[in-house]
Amino acid sequence: MKRWMGYWIVFFLLGVGNEVVLCVSTLMLAARALSLSDIAFVMMLGFAGTTILEVPSGVMSDLWGRERLWILSVLCSLMWLAACFIGTVPLIAMGAVINGIGVALRSGTLDALYVEEWIACSGKERIARAGMWSTLFTYLGFAVGALVSGALPRVWKETTPYTLHLLVSASIFSIMLIVACKAVREVPRKQTEKSGSFFGSVTQIYTQLRQAIHLTRQTPLLFLIASAAVVMGFSTVGVELYWQPRLQALSQPEQLAWMLSICSFFSMGMLAVSGIGAAAILERVHSTAGKVAVYAVYRFTMIAVMVCMAFLLKSWVFAAFYVLYYLIMGGQDTVEGVLLHQVVPNEQRGTVMSVQSLALRFGGMISQALRGVLLLKIELMQVWLLLAVIHAIGFMLCLWIFGKRRKAKADKNVKKMGEKAENLTCP
Repeated sequence: MKRWMGYWIVFFLLGVGNEVVLCVSTLMLAARALSLSDIAFVMMLGFAGTTILEVPSGVMSDLWGRERLWILSVLCSLMWLAACFIGTVPLIAMGAVINGIGVALRSGTLDALYVEEWIACSGKERIARAGMWSTLFTYLGFAVGALVSGALPRVWKETTPYTLHLLVSASIFSIMLIVACKAVREVPRKQTEKSGSFFGSVTQIYTQLRQAIHLTRQTPLLFLIASAAVVMGFSTVGVELYWQPRLQALSQPEQLAWMLSICSFFSMGMLAVSGIGAAAILERVHSTAGKVAVYAVYRFTMIAVMVCMAFLLKSWVFAAFYVLYYLIMGGQDTVEGVLLHQVVPNEQRGTVMSVQSLALRFGGMISQALRGVLLLKIELMQVWLLLAVIHAIGFMLCLWIFGKRRKAKADKNVKKMGEKAENLTCP
């Protein structure tokens, strides 16, 4: 247990440090004289930085080491906080890009380090517990961060609002960096030597990415996870976009504020504990086919919850189903992580994780792009049904392709074994 405590503390502090500012990010930027259009532009810059470097960052972590890239990602977050502290619009815009780069660099680094060390010590059989603990401490950190963020304005009356949030977040990240440097160590493995030229480095990145894409295409399970991530991104971002308007329509005006707070807090809490049940189930399921079946059960349960949310007319029941959705989503995340890590080699882990993250982000971008059109054309209840139908059709298509690819690969292996046996028996 002591071996992993350093990782768990880092996961917890990362959640707290992020959520302290994330809860008030729009208000914090508005207090620094940014208009709503400026805030939207700043957020778009950060999103663009993350999207562009999502996959290249995973490739670089596989090629040249994860620990240094993760440290660089934390430094990027600190630069973003410093830019917000200074408060000028050009610096904040530049800081948003740097923060977006930091988010991309964080993808496929610390999580991959943790999983690799867990596999090296405990094997792949108990990998579900690794995901359970990391999820628990990360989202516990988010929940604590939300409480801290709400309490800070009562602690100190500031000249510039939300300055204390920035200072607390920067302090937490600094402590986290010190803990990580002491407790987190990269598993020794063969790393690619850096090329001496820019074009040589680009060639290395291209080769690594091509190998990861080839691995994903040739491995039916990885293809299932990557394609299902697009569907997941579409429906989950849709849920996040539409749950507040739906709750507002069902609630009395005096109920809305505390209902929103309760939903946000308990959804984070459900994500924190959801991995416990999933890990317990997976430890009793040893075959890949059985784990895929568990994965499918979680997905179709999420779809059923979305259908129910379309017809619920009481605000408190809708809120309960929203929290239930996140409980199930956290469980399916744990199962998905186990399926991914059991087939990905360490040399490709960061790249494949980044590809999956980009697929999830791509599905979310489609959902966001359709938001205005959907709200103009159909009612909110129909939006929920549409999200559920698209998720169901998309995931069933992913399962069908997975089944065909798996059968084709099995037939190919049988054919190869037959040819090999024939060659051995021939004089």
